Amino acid sequence: MTNASLPTEKPHIWRWEGRSLAILFGIGVVLWPFLAFGAIFMFDSPIQNRSDELNRYTVAYFIWFYPVTYAATCLLYYILRRCGVWRLISCFVWGLPVVVYFILPAFAGWQDVEQSNSKRVQLLYRTDHVALLAACREVMTNRNSFTHWERNGWEFIDPKDQRVPKAIVVLQPRSIAADNDSVSLGLHGEIDRLVVVAYSEQFVNSHTNGFSGDLQLIPGLWFSDEELTYQDTDRTNYINKLKTMKPSDAPIPKW
Repeated sequence: MTNASLPTEKPHIWRWEGRSLAILFGIGVVLWPFLAFGAIFMFDSPIQNRSDELNRYTVAYFIWFYPVTYAATCLLYYILRRCGVWRLISCFVWGLPVVVYFILPAFAGWQDVEQSNSKRVQLLYRTDHVALLAACREVMTNRNSFTHWERNGWEFIDPKDQRVPKAIVVLQPRSIAADNDSVSLGLHGEIDRLVVVAYSEQFVNSHTNGFSGDLQLIPGLWFSDEELTYQDTDRTNYINKLKTMKPSDAPIPKW
């Protein structure tokens, strides 16, 4: 009998380390019905801030979608082994659930915090609020002359319109909404929603009781920060946090 006629040995796809990891992570699938039910009660205690809410949802979705992630991990490990990928490298695929549910959201959240804090510093300490209010009132008066676009049934002014005043353009707003008495500039809209609202002089004179939950930069110009208005957020502590962001060369804010 020649060597060519001998049966070829099939490659072993599921080596001992693959089986061990599959069994180890498979325990989570067995416990999943109980963990999925228990995850509902993660939201019973008061949510402290936006970051706390994001962390709870991250853990909850990790639990709720664990069977799907486990099946995808097993399939990916099988495909890698079938393609001849080294055993050790193939084992790294079992870190997929951690990457998908924890590392990627944490990285995205870190980037979002960096961007939102940069917007806060630019608006609070690098912007002439008097000039910004005047620019917003100019937009308010001439709102029908700008290019508009719609989103979810709402009409917005195109921030890229060349006629938008420079005091607004430098803030790089994502959206501009205007009506008879106000202009809203959406500066950030991911995890932390940041909005600047300017009111007409007539509206300010007829509403002297202020607007609870927002931060008045100057009379008629308000800063709305989702973190500031979030439930159980201490207003004094958060405003002090904003003041710690002040660059050394920036003047002391009047708010």
